[in-house]
Order: sequence, then C-alpha cells, then structure tokens
Amino acid sequence: GACFDKCILRGALFVDTILAMCSMRDADMKKVRMNGAVMDGVRMANSDCSEAIFQGVKFGGIDQRDKKGAKTGTMWRADLTNTNFEQADLRNSVFDEAQMKGANLTKANVAGVAFGDTDLSDVELEGANVGLVLNGNIPGRR
Repeated sequence: GACFDKCILRGALFVDTILAMCSMRDADMKKVRMNGAVMDGVRMANSDCSEAIFQGVKFGGIDQRDKKGAKTGTMWRADLTNTNFEQADLRNSVFDEAQMKGANLTKANVAGVAFGDTDLSDVELEGANVGLVLNGNIPGRR
C-alpha cells in the first residue's frame, strides 16, 4: 500500500478508496473524509483523526501470503495504536480485532460500530455515544 507517514492530509477526501495495507503513521488527518474506505491492515499509529469522517469504514485484517500466494497463517491487523479519533464520525464502521491500545474516541459517534473481538481495555470512550452501539458481530463472519 501507499505510504503517507507523517503527511499532512487535513481535510483530504478518500471516499470509497481502497487503502488496504496503507501506512499513515503520525499523519495529520484532521477532518479527512473516508466514508466507505477499505482500510484492512492499515497502519495509522499516532495519527490525529479528530473530527474526521470514517462512516462505514472497515478496519480489518489481511492474510499474509508467501511468494507463491499461499496464506502463511499470519494476519496483518489494522494498527490504530494511540490514534486520536476525538469527535470523529465512525458510524457503522467495523473494527475487526484492530490494535487500538491508547486510541482516543472521546465524543466520537460510534453508533452501529462493530468492535467484535477488538481489545478496548486502553481505549478512551469518554463522551462517546456508547449507549446506542457496540455491536459485537462482524458482518460476513460466521
């Protein structure tokens, strides 16, 4: 995937974009619009995504493959460690076992979000509308 590490992407438009395995570490992503983007295996550690729109985004995993294309049994999960989603719109997004240690979802709109088996133990959810949400089911998973 593309590398946007430490880039200023403030207000950028990535609607319905495939950003699988993209690296966006330490990026300024305030107010970006990523509605419907596919972000499986994305690396966004320490990025500022405050007031951004991530409606319907999938933060899932990608199977690692060897040089012949066979699955190795290792899954590359989305890395959202220490990412700031303060006041972000995350409605109907899917977090499929994403790494979220230290993520900030203060006052984020998480209505209809599926967190599945994602570890939320170090995630800040103060002021988020968690009373409406937290669907444990990952769409398409049996």
